[in-house]
Amino acid sequence: MKKVRINVDETFFWLVSVAGLLILYRVSTSLPDSSAYWAIAGFALFAFVAEFFLIRLPVGRAYASSLWISVSTPLVCTAAALYGMAAGIYVDAFTTVIAGLLNTWLKQTKPRWVLFNVGQSVLSASACGLAFSAIQPQRFSFDLISVAALIAALASYVAVNVSLVSIMMSLMHRLPLRWLREKIGPSILTQAVAMLPLALLVAAATLFYGAFGLFAILAPYFAVRHALLAFDRQFAVHRQTIRSLGLIIQRAHPYTSGHLQRAAELGRATAERLGMPPHRSELVYDAALLHDLGKIVLDERVLNKPGKLTEEEFRQVQKHPSLGAEILREAPFLDTIVPWVLYHHERPDGRGYPAGLKGDEIPIEASIISVVDAFDAMVGGETPDERRTYRQPRSMDDALAELRRCSGAQFNEDVVDVFEKVVRESSTASG
Repeated sequence: MKKVRINVDETFFWLVSVAGLLILYRVSTSLPDSSAYWAIAGFALFAFVAEFFLIRLPVGRAYASSLWISVSTPLVCTAAALYGMAAGIYVDAFTTVIAGLLNTWLKQTKPRWVLFNVGQSVLSASACGLAFSAIQPQRFSFDLISVAALIAALASYVAVNVSLVSIMMSLMHRLPLRWLREKIGPSILTQAVAMLPLALLVAAATLFYGAFGLFAILAPYFAVRHALLAFDRQFAVHRQTIRSLGLIIQRAHPYTSGHLQRAAELGRATAERLGMPPHRSELVYDAALLHDLGKIVLDERVLNKPGKLTEEEFRQVQKHPSLGAEILREAPFLDTIVPWVLYHHERPDGRGYPAGLKGDEIPIEASIISVVDAFDAMVGGETPDERRTYRQPRSMDDALAELRRCSGAQFNEDVVDVFEKVVRESSTASG
């Protein structure tokens, strides 16, 4: 008997699309009376305009962790809070249909995606309306219960919207779904809180001035958008500066070409596992990427010497943390990571350099860089150019055993424990 093969992504596409259309039909009888139609039309028009003028919120240093949001989401949720769930659903459906058809025409996208987007927007708006009414059965007013209900509505909208789109993309491109929980889940409440001021502003304007109050928001909205875009450009310059400094180190010393990138990624993963917030973890990434910056001013013959260094040569090498920190101090936006670069060769037993710090005197971020730097130096890169001239590469298990042996004296014990888990989990995932 021939097996019937089910196209999972196509099935999901139609489930979402049909469910959205059925809800749209079902709530058509629940729309508010005609006195609210002008306000709802104003919401829909404003939401449509907002779809083409997104705002980027700097919630993290990593570009991927920043949020591009539209005021259309708080508009939909506020419409549901003021006029009922059906109003929010129709505002979102109208915006999605018109914006989708324009994108089909201007960007030559497939028309069928308009159907899916309508479905997921209706389901998202439904979740938003249900969440609000579950906490505040009455229409929105400026009290704590209504504000809490509005936050829940925004979070519900974002959770359903992002989940449906992400699942669709994962099914289409055969990607694992665990990143939904790990990457998207923690940002849902962040997005809801970030959109709350816009939602409250929209509610106040509508309550006091009706539909015309919405257009009074356009000026401050575009002003905020302009300011955040200026911040975004400055942020991009900062990231380019860090990449350029990393490139300078790699060009100066061939064995660092992959070492710095691997150390940076391992450092960020270890910081995250230690419980550091995303912003701090990303700073650890930057510091690990630049921790050997001071070596660009040292004698290459000493750095590339195949044999054992003399005492004088070792004293020269010991200067590189101070030299790197001195260079970084010239960039004020890197002030936070200067101590981490300066102290990444300190040891818990006080026998490190340049300051001879002990135990808790050493920043935990510097201790992370010390561990990832030592590990990657031991295992080496995949190509001969990435390996140290004075050391044969070790296996992962041998390198981890060496870290454990030196734990407490040369390396921070807590960092070594967490780092080993990160490395072994990464090895298991890639193997």
